[in-house]
Amino acid sequence: MPGKKVDQKSRRREKRHHPLVSSFVRNLTRLRDERGLSKTALATDAGVNVSHLGRIERFGAAPSLDIVARLAHALDVPVATLIAPDDEKAESDEPLRERIRESLEQTLVLATKPQLHALAIVISAVGRAQS
Repeated sequence: MPGKKVDQKSRRREKRHHPLVSSFVRNLTRLRDERGLSKTALATDAGVNVSHLGRIERFGAAPSLDIVARLAHALDVPVATLIAPDDEKAESDEPLRERIRESLEQTLVLATKPQLHALAIVISAVGRAQS
């Protein structure tokens, strides 16, 4: 409506985030609770301002990629664990594994030597991340 003023607090409450942010916040609070960490303790471990962490957990702010990485490190989990949608956790990962197997088999047959070297680096990095 023209001329109607909306105060900043109302505007903030109306903010809608991408579903990925919602999954992130649910996973973050669940992991923090499971570990018995206060917001202050987690914020300190991650090097994040505690009031900003509170805004993130209340859906008042979306985290930057840097903050997501810091929180994942402080919780000792991969970033993917923090951002994984809830429905993806419940599903079997076997169909995804099968698609990856098929892609890898095709890639191994058709790839050039530089592409194979790049693939070896990626697979090696994934292996190190799992250890």
